[in-house]
Amino acid sequence: MYYHFEITGEIDFAIISGVIYDYEKKNIRKIFDAGVNLSEKYKDKKFTLIVDEENSFIKQMSDFIKTSLAGAGRILVVSNKASELFQSMEIPNLEYFDLDILSNKENYNYKIINVIGKIDCADREKSEIEYHNDRIYKVQKLVLDESKIPSGTDFFLLGPRRGAVVFISERVKKAIEENLEGSYKIIPASEFVKK
Repeated sequence: MYYHFEITGEIDFAIISGVIYDYEKKNIRKIFDAGVNLSEKYKDKKFTLIVDEENSFIKQMSDFIKTSLAGAGRILVVSNKASELFQSMEIPNLEYFDLDILSNKENYNYKIINVIGKIDCADREKSEIEYHNDRIYKVQKLVLDESKIPSGTDFFLLGPRRGAVVFISERVKKAIEENLEGSYKIIPASEFVKK
């Protein structure tokens, strides 16, 4: 069984707005939405997030940070603890990149997780999905065809879709719930809706 995983913005934690740059000080554009390997270009390189103080809310940093970053798409920003947990699980299609979060009050060291692999696994007959240019546009009802998901897959992005929609295995769900804290939502894939 697979679950939709999303970092959410809760008032007790942090919601960070701002701009994210790569090591060349270039504003990144949705590179983490594609599901492609980025380690060749960014191996051992840091990303920097400059916090927009007026539009951010940082009450407490946690293992998952909700971000709203200009043109960057969805980014999985996690604590070092979360990164170490996933690395200890030996999940082969995850890449980890250092992220410095810089604010006027304090600086934080976090990680970005890049999920490699978009899987076209929606059961097109049983799901209620609207496609645009053969990409998923809206989802009213999602039924996964798990025979299309390689055995042992713990993280994947739903394809074909432009943006990143993350799904996790039961094993990862359990590890998150037992070891990490923060603002996130885990729901069965069958409850995922995208309007």
